[in-house]
Amino acid sequence: MSAQAERDLITYRLEQAHKAIEEATLLCAAGHLLGTVNRAYYAMFYAAQALLVPTGLKTSKHSGVIALFDREFVQILRSRLFGQAIRNHRTVEKTLLEIRTLSLKILQATTQGVHGRTRRK
Repeated sequence: MSAQAERDLITYRLEQAHKAIEEATLLCAAGHLLGTVNRAYYAMFYAAQALLVPTGLKTSKHSGVIALFDREFVQILRSRLFGQAIRNHRTVEKTLLEIRTLSLKILQATTQGVHGRTRRK
């Protein structure tokens, strides 16, 4: 597929997604929740199809689009985020330590406030 054909297909899929979002908004405003969910699903489906165009991967089934989207985007992102978390583990450890210290200070202040009160008769 030529670069122009890819751009055209991506544009078409995104237009479908936007139209489905508009329809979902109208259906929701009219109280048609089942239709709203349907159109919202299709908006995501069309957007996922648009994202898959540059990969060259094709499928005619919804389950195929979902599986390819998961494999090509979700798994990669999850892997990158996990790698980033490992590289930044010292920052995470420091943040957790700061949260623990702050929590202890709050607990101490709360406990002192409770024990420092006088009871009303």
